[in-house]
Amino acid sequence: MKAQLTFLRRSQAYRIDLAVIGMFAGVILDTLTTWAMVSHHRGFEQNPILVPLIRHSVIWIPIYFLCRPLLVPLLPELCRSAFSVYFGFDGLSGGVNNLAGILYGRYLLVETFGYPALQVASVLVATTVFIWGLWRHASNARERKHHVITGLCWIGIFLLFELAFFAVGRLALS
Repeated sequence: MKAQLTFLRRSQAYRIDLAVIGMFAGVILDTLTTWAMVSHHRGFEQNPILVPLIRHSVIWIPIYFLCRPLLVPLLPELCRSAFSVYFGFDGLSGGVNNLAGILYGRYLLVETFGYPALQVASVLVATTVFIWGLWRHASNARERKHHVITGLCWIGIFLLFELAFFAVGRLALS
């Protein structure tokens, strides 16, 4: 019972900081440009989980893009900053790519680097931010372990979201 009370006392409210604001800016840009691209038939989506959902209905675009970032402000500081950077960088690169495709007819980032490379870049940048935060804020091995376990648990939760969207997309096609 004492462990539960300690956990509840340490939980934070929905915290909006500069990294979270940047994340929402990137995600909203990606959401709007993806919707414009798909609804005006200016290109096609390359995210293999989102494609079947879009075939069913474009309402899935904001649901898919916003459901995970809306949870990020609930995370502890190190995880919040790393996931904010991941979703923000991913959203910004996707949004800029879509915007270039809509305005100029060339999806420059995806054509140059490929969709998987953009995902890997987002993961590497977020991992770097997380490691930097560990080095800067965690004073001992126990704290580092706690932050790493927390981060891995949230990665698992976000992967479960991906799995749920994958299942819904497959069910929508059948």
